Amino acid sequence: MYLHRLGAALADSDWRCLAYALMSSHVHLALVAGTTPIGPLLKRIHSPFANWHNKRHDRLGPVFADRPAAWVVGSGSEGRLVAYIHSNPVRGNAAKRASASTWTSHRAYTGATGAPPWLDTADGLRRCGVGRANFDAWVGAAAADFGRPSLTTMNRAAHRFGAIELGTPVTDPDHVPLVARAFAHYRPSPRVVVELVAEALAIPWTRFCSRAPEPELVRARRVTLGIARRLGFTVAEMCACLSVTRQAGSRIMHRPLDPSGEALVATVAAQLTRLTSVTPSLAKQLESLGSVSPTG
Repeated sequence: MYLHRLGAALADSDWRCLAYALMSSHVHLALVAGTTPIGPLLKRIHSPFANWHNKRHDRLGPVFADRPAAWVVGSGSEGRLVAYIHSNPVRGNAAKRASASTWTSHRAYTGATGAPPWLDTADGLRRCGVGRANFDAWVGAAAADFGRPSLTTMNRAAHRFGAIELGTPVTDPDHVPLVARAFAHYRPSPRVVVELVAEALAIPWTRFCSRAPEPELVRARRVTLGIARRLGFTVAEMCACLSVTRQAGSRIMHRPLDPSGEALVATVAAQLTRLTSVTPSLAKQLESLGSVSPTG
């Protein structure tokens, strides 16, 4: 029924399907994008399928627990993606080989079964760069883990910096662009705070982030932590950037600053507030400024 709904939706769309895998807890689709957004296409598949499933099993509630994750796949990764999708039953211990599963498009690629009209196996083989006769062996050899960063972890990290959202992830090369609305505010990295204070006090970076107990450095750390507190940083993340313990940072924060130190806190905090206002031009640059790597 899911494949029937998929085919019906594709028939009324300019999207094309290269590969699929239906698992007990999730679905994989390799699609060639059309001109319309993917949301309406998937809604035409998932909504009627969920209604059919609930009626058949006499149940209520959502069938799909979360929104689908969409990934942009570059030309260098298309074949690896198809191999990854067809090897899902093997990784999930549902089959010993990709060819043993009837829940993916693998057997249609090898010619063991006929391909439905909406499944473009010819284009899929072309993108994989392999012939039909050698496809099964190629998938077995190419099915390395299609490692992807955790979007949940990335989204949590992005939100720490303010009104920033994840853009559509790209797998070749692996990165996730960050986007923000015009005139939104975002919180800079703790390192930016340290760099500005070090510049204002004319203290070299390496000396600033040392643990030396010199009065000048202790005062500089106190100024930095005062600014961080105004901007909503936690003591832990600022102490990590300053290379001091959390206990030492807490003690430093509770010591009063002299008037010149308070003035510096206000000046740098105001400077950072201006820097973190996302103007239209800065919004366009934010992707290159804030690309998140899989290990970032």
